[in-house]
Amino acid sequence: MDEADKRTEREADKRIERYVLALDAAADFLLAAHAPVEMITTLREIIDHLLDARVAEWTRDQPGKKPQMFTHRIAMAAFAAAVTVLKKDRGVEGAIADVATANNISRNAIKNFRDRLNRGRADDLSREAYKRRLAEYEGMSKTEIMLNLRDWARYICT
Repeated sequence: MDEADKRTEREADKRIERYVLALDAAADFLLAAHAPVEMITTLREIIDHLLDARVAEWTRDQPGKKPQMFTHRIAMAAFAAAVTVLKKDRGVEGAIADVATANNISRNAIKNFRDRLNRGRADDLSREAYKRRLAEYEGMSKTEIMLNLRDWARYICT
């Protein structure tokens, strides 16, 4: 791939990232406004399709495991952020247990995703989603956080 093709790829990635962040912000706004779940779900599905189409372009003709859907990663970022905020009460392992048990998600899945985030090995979108959820959860009670996580749990298949 020559330099012009690489530049075009980077521009496309940045454009898709802007679309995704705008749609995610709209979904968050609708969630906070208690809009019908179908509206929020539709926006999240659009995000998935946009990003998964982009990933398909990157990984076409390449063997191996394909990345998780982006809504899955955004949801995992929410769980990781919740653990970070809730660890003050029971420590990391206790917070992981609380979050995982309440949402029927694998403890290892949350732990591994959070570890990748902390080591800088997660994708940009996951890191951005983590930062946004972390800022959102900082001012919330445990009950409010757990209620918010219930909405994200539908995107996790572990």
